[in-house]
Amino acid sequence: MDLNVWITSTIFEPIDALQDAYDATLGNNDTSLNEVKISISPNPANENVVIRSENTMMNSYKIYNILGKLITERTNFSPTNNIYLDVVNYPNGIYFISVYGENKEIVTKKLIVN
Repeated sequence: MDLNVWITSTIFEPIDALQDAYDATLGNNDTSLNEVKISISPNPANENVVIRSENTMMNSYKIYNILGKLITERTNFSPTNNIYLDVVNYPNGIYFISVYGENKEIVTKKLIVN
């Protein structure tokens, strides 16, 4: 098992992120029978964002601006139920976050950065 803790902010505790990563490995990976439940909070955001998944594992994401230009991409990290993002340096505006699991897109959500 490979558990990595990726922290982009001093607000999140590494041990909590490690626990989330471990807990995610214990979850059910089969989303075929369940509706995908992913939330982004806070939204609108100023500094930090947490993408939470209740019933599926996430292992990559892409963030696009309102024009469809790829802004940020992170792939092939250990599957998890929580992704922590730092959006302090993002210009104010509307972004779209595409979340992936098992090399397929799970969902795309809108994020507003103030």
